[in-house]
Amino acid sequence: MRNRLWNLIAVICAFCLGLVMVVLLGMSPDSVMDSKDPEVTAPELSGCYQEEELIYSNPLSSTAPMISSAIYGITGSSLVIAADDGGFSRSYRMSFEETPIDIDEFRKDQLTIGGQFPDMSEFTQIFRVGHTEVDGFPQFGLYQVDDALWFVHYFGKRGTQMGYWRVVSLTKMQDFTLGDLDELIADQEKALGKQMTMRDVYAIARKGESITLEDFDPFAYIDIGSGVRLWQYDTYEGPSVLLRIVGGQVHMASLRAGCWSIGDQGSTIDLREGFEAVASYMNPVNTRCIEFHLDYDLAWTYERTFLYESVEDQARYYLDSRKAESFYVVFPDNERLELIQALDQSRISIDDVLVSDIGSIDMVPIDNPLGGHFAGLDPRYRFWLNGELFYPSKSFMYVTMDSALESYFKISELYEFLWNYGYDQAAEVVLTQIPQSGVHEIAGRKYVSEYTLKRMGISVDVGWQYSSHTPVSFIIPT
Repeated sequence: MRNRLWNLIAVICAFCLGLVMVVLLGMSPDSVMDSKDPEVTAPELSGCYQEEELIYSNPLSSTAPMISSAIYGITGSSLVIAADDGGFSRSYRMSFEETPIDIDEFRKDQLTIGGQFPDMSEFTQIFRVGHTEVDGFPQFGLYQVDDALWFVHYFGKRGTQMGYWRVVSLTKMQDFTLGDLDELIADQEKALGKQMTMRDVYAIARKGESITLEDFDPFAYIDIGSGVRLWQYDTYEGPSVLLRIVGGQVHMASLRAGCWSIGDQGSTIDLREGFEAVASYMNPVNTRCIEFHLDYDLAWTYERTFLYESVEDQARYYLDSRKAESFYVVFPDNERLELIQALDQSRISIDDVLVSDIGSIDMVPIDNPLGGHFAGLDPRYRFWLNGELFYPSKSFMYVTMDSALESYFKISELYEFLWNYGYDQAAEVVLTQIPQSGVHEIAGRKYVSEYTLKRMGISVDVGWQYSSHTPVSFIIPT
């Protein structure tokens, strides 16, 4: 574990050196500043910010402990970190929220490495108002600390010690607007290329063994090679592509997501393996990073026991009552913890359990007027777009079963898959033409029923062969 942790720290140190030396991404042919994500945004935060005060700098960080000249743009569902000196910019997908955080926990929960965090006794309340993730792991956070706005750069992954690289307070800029930032980004894109998206990744992967260097020409990259041509392309969604060039040819085009690690080629996938292999690699079921196995009673009942509540998911998780009596997590050193204890100590996440194929955990919205539940994650699940498999999240599909079997699908995620797979017209329909009467809010997200989609020309065929309520096939007119 110690070697893995220091490998992780080395990787993130390299990232810190290039934090403001990365390139902009366009989510679509439109500007990132005009993000089309249909989920709830935070208009009160929209604007451009600059660093005001350095709150904390981790002693292990290679970044100098000082205020930078970076410009932070918040708009739509994106966070943009831009340099105002002709350097590069980087855009990140950001989720907005208003989650109360215990001040003592903010200080101690994630700061067990690299020194003591400053005293916070003068503050009265703190809310996390936004965050970005890479493959389900925290990356950046926005916090409202009394009247101040703090920006936090995290390090660490599930199952390792979490911490902060850097914490700064932000102040809103009065002489630099989002329009100015858009112009800055456009100029950088003309000079350096646009930032890669997962739509671009899938399009390149469809070429398989025919991929050439020219396929990467439109995109900006970071040169991370030392004596070799090794270029890193960071996508807006989080995963990155590592391109190695030998003799003027593509020697490696490796997609890195989830729990990839240095030197472990099995934790990445080469785009030349083709679209299906790359899509399968992005399956959330593959995101379990912690080594453990589950020990539990195989018997089954129809009674459910409350297991865990997630404020972030706005959901409660329930476990089969018989299994709950003897459900243990066993780690490689044979340490055994009760499941709820392992969750409370953040030794594993609820997602780690869901993808372990035990088939006995229900995910139910806390506010649940329709009385249904989420399909969750299961290796048996199958979702198709015109015959091509795609791999959604645990909350993509919501099912009601009381009076009738009916399925609902998260609008933002359906839009994203349609767009990434190249169904532009259907994506636009989902984004702009769903009537308000056909939109249902479930766990803070917008959903549309299979029947509403059918009326809009997107056929949905839901099979019921498994308890997962799949396979699900979306038939898109072409």
